[in-house]
Amino acid sequence: MWTHLGRLSLLLAWLCALPAAAQTLTIHFLDVGQGDAALIKTAEGRTVLIDAGPPEAGDALARRVSTLTSGPIDLLILSHPHLDHLGGFVKVIEKVGAKRYLEPGFEHATGAYTALLETLARHKIEVRTTDRNPEQRDEPLEINLGGGAKLTVVWPQRPLHPFLLDTRSDPNANSIVARLSYGDHTVLFTGDAEPETEAQFMKLGTDLRADVLKVGHHGSRYSSTTPFLRRIQPKLAVISCGADNTYGHPAEETLDRLEGVGARVVRTDVDGEITLRINASGISMRTTKSRSETLVVHPLVSGGARAGAVPASALIDESREVYVASKRSKVFHKADCAAAQHIKKDNLVHFTTREAAAKAKTPAKDCRP
Repeated sequence: MWTHLGRLSLLLAWLCALPAAAQTLTIHFLDVGQGDAALIKTAEGRTVLIDAGPPEAGDALARRVSTLTSGPIDLLILSHPHLDHLGGFVKVIEKVGAKRYLEPGFEHATGAYTALLETLARHKIEVRTTDRNPEQRDEPLEINLGGGAKLTVVWPQRPLHPFLLDTRSDPNANSIVARLSYGDHTVLFTGDAEPETEAQFMKLGTDLRADVLKVGHHGSRYSSTTPFLRRIQPKLAVISCGADNTYGHPAEETLDRLEGVGARVVRTDVDGEITLRINASGISMRTTKSRSETLVVHPLVSGGARAGAVPASALIDESREVYVASKRSKVFHKADCAAAQHIKKDNLVHFTTREAAAKAKTPAKDCRP
């Protein structure tokens, strides 16, 4: 039943009447417990739902999505066919409706996956996979959302790059990885990508830098490797996981790696639904546990730098304090370490000697203080 892309660019011709700079794109990282679900909504009301959480979240997810969009969802994306990512799609389709559906095409013989395919067919929803057109295999697969917003599918890209097989989890390793760009800002959605996935698509030569990272595999230790995070350089890391889950997500070592590259971490198990608003003013965030909206990524200023950033080294008298750490991290850095520059002033801890730092923290692996 799978249909290949007739042309490599999946062009959803959604044009807007207002200049993109005057608009706001919104992303809701929905609280679905131990699973993933993110709703992208453009200023014109175009919608993309990436994953739909586990089955037990289906009813609540469908109700929430129905309050955020007035019509059928323009595009459903299943990152990979695991229950905690596909379980709520049937409820959403039945309550809200959908026009198109995109997945990696990695077959998975489970009852829930079969039920989803049957529901798509019954509702006559267009089904596509991420396979490239062999005649245009050197072009990226792009989904034009209109108004200057687009999703670029980074992985998987068959037949140019075959599915990864014999990994710890083949469905995870072949998760759709998509990069959303809007104005000067980018968000990377990684599904449950494995270390093999990260290693493979880093070889593609694609610009992977992102202001926001949807952390892979709910923050497990199997994703978000140090080389990958250094390549991405996220300023905000969003983890979707359930409270007190039995998997131990997110893993402490993953949180340390995110802290090591200076990313601010927010989590659905702690912060509830996380809403990002992206426009010319930057990226602002509100969570259901917070009372106000906070600017978390500043707009670009001349020279390509972010406004309002204060390097950690500027807060230190280098003749006295030569090691720094974040209150939230288990590691310490040299004051001039790249990761140290991202530590927020309120979280910054100073040490006058290495001995003092080593008594409180362990040395960071990047700068080896």
